[in-house]
Amino acid sequence: MDPKNAYYFGIVTGAGMILCATVDMGELKRDIAQESLSYFVEQLSSAPGSSDVADSLQKAYQVVKKEPTCKGVY
Repeated sequence: MDPKNAYYFGIVTGAGMILCATVDMGELKRDIAQESLSYFVEQLSSAPGSSDVADSLQKAYQVVKKEPTCKGVY
């Protein structure tokens, strides 16, 4: 994975995990976390010049959704 793809993969994974932790702490509602991560990925995917990182964005989104600590959030 090249640095640009790694960066975007990390951004989505990190954001998703932070949202999960915040839901788990009771500080954020599950539906808000779902909408926020989905919107974030959608915006990154549609940004100019993002076509070369689209796969990494989607892979990261799927990784977060399958993460055991996020079960029930996404």
